[in-house]
Order: sequence, then C-alpha cells, then structure tokens
Amino acid sequence: MLSVLTLDQQTLRQGTLDDLKRRTCTWVHLEEPTDKELEPILTHAGIARELFDELMSKSQRPTIRDAEGFSLILIRSPLYLPKVGTKPILFMISKQKNDIISITRHHSTSLARLRATPPKRLQDFFLQGATRVLFASLDEIISSYHLVLEKIDENISQIEQEMRKPKTKEGVTDRIYSLKKDLILFHKALIGDREVVTGIERSYAAFLDPKLLADFRLLSGDLVQLIELETTYRDILTSTLELHLTIISTALNLTMKRLSGWGAIILVPSLIAGIFGMNFELIPTTHDPRGFAGALALMLFATAGLYWYFKKRDWI
Repeated sequence: MLSVLTLDQQTLRQGTLDDLKRRTCTWVHLEEPTDKELEPILTHAGIARELFDELMSKSQRPTIRDAEGFSLILIRSPLYLPKVGTKPILFMISKQKNDIISITRHHSTSLARLRATPPKRLQDFFLQGATRVLFASLDEIISSYHLVLEKIDENISQIEQEMRKPKTKEGVTDRIYSLKKDLILFHKALIGDREVVTGIERSYAAFLDPKLLADFRLLSGDLVQLIELETTYRDILTSTLELHLTIISTALNLTMKRLSGWGAIILVPSLIAGIFGMNFELIPTTHDPRGFAGALALMLFATAGLYWYFKKRDWI
C-alpha cells in the first residue's frame, strides 16, 4: 500500500510519487509493498534490489548506510499481536534533506499513529524537513516499545497472581519461558536501535539535517530506559520461574510426605493381618473365639494411633 504526504505552499496534502521531484518535504510510505509498487521507489533511490532484500531480511540488525543519493536507516519496530517480535522498517532520507521514504513489509501501528497526528502538528514536522519527520517516526516506534512492555508487565502480574492460588494452572512454566524469549528479542532490537540513534546523533548519516541531530539524544535516553526496563522484567521472570519451580518442588515433597504417612498407616494393619493369617498352630489366640475381634481391635488401635501421630506432625 502506497501513501504520499507532501508540503505544498506551506499546506500538507496527499501527493503522488511525482512530488519526490519537487523541492519540498515529501513523505512516501510503502507498506506491504508489491513488486510493482517497490520498483519505482528503488529506482528513484538508486538502490539495488539485492541490497534492499538484505536490509529487510528478518535477521538484519539495525544499521545506517549512505547510498549515492539517500541515507539509509534501518530500525526494528515491535510487534505484539498475534505474536511478539520485531520487524524492520527502512527509512531513506534524500541528499537534499527534503524527502523521506519509509518501507515496511508489515503493518506499522507506529507510523499509522504518526500519520493520524493532527494536521497542524504533522505540518510543523514537514516544515522542519525530512529529518524532523524521521525523528517523529522513531519517537512513535519507541512509544510502541513502551506499550508492548506494558502489556508484558500485565502478563507477568497475571502469572504472579495465578501462582498465589492454591492450584496453579498448567502451562505457567511455558508462559514464563515464552515471555523471557520475547524479552531477549526485544533486548537485541533495542540495543541495535540505540546504536543507530547514537550514530544519527554523531552524524554517521550524511544526508540528515545537522541542526536537528542533537534532538536525537532524547531518543537515545528513552532507548536506554527501555533496555533497563526490559532487563528488569527478565530478572523478575527469572525470579518468578525460580519461585514457581520451588512451589512445584514443595508441593511434590508434601505429596510424597502424605503418601508416606498413609502408606505407614496402611502398612501396620496389613502387617498384623499378615502375621495372624499365617498357617501355623502356635499363633496366639488362634483357637480363641475372641481372637478375631482382638486382632481387629489391635489393627484399629494401631491405625488410630498412627493417624493421630502423623496428623499432629502435619504429615497427612
């Protein structure tokens, strides 16, 4: 899907690819592009398809590169539903510092929020040039990380509440491992994004407006906070997993203790019945009419005594 916003006589309007030829700020956003939509963009930017595919691969780390007419900035943006992860978004800033092209193979809620910004505020970004639009885009992407981490925090709280219940639901261990894996993916992406933002601030991208680069220090600070927050959540999950395994071990020990107690209770009357059931003449009370009742009384007394003892020791 292709969409174009351009500044025309200090007014923001919908545009076309032809507006890239004008010396005014134009933002071309390409989402889930087809080959037909992608070809004129790459031709205009002078970027080979092989380089584009390399940059947009799933394993590509965030990076900054300079082509002949554009600075290329690759950022990883968060995904939450239906699956947590990150996706690459490629930004291209023209040599004249007035055009910005963004390309993503997924729907970007971050850039959708930016494009839904009130027209007056969005127009102010365009009046300051493509570097300011890039800053606003990265700011929205960082805000998305905050939103995703808030949802992960809610999931962690839900897991902790379930663990406090007498009967913990199955699958808690799998959920903890899954969340830790998601946070590790975020950690890698955030580290890469921080390196890119730091690189922008240090003028590693040749075609950005140098007067606005100092503002990117704010984004770098936000990314550092996100990395610290993500690390804290991973530590919490590690502690939660250890606590969960301790609870499982304690429950298992309690179950084994109770089984041992009941086993001892059952063993004693079985032993008495086995002794009096042996086929020997010299067994006491064998020919006594009250022998059977006495054996039952002895078993009942032994069972009651063991039950009282184990109950007092909290074994059953």
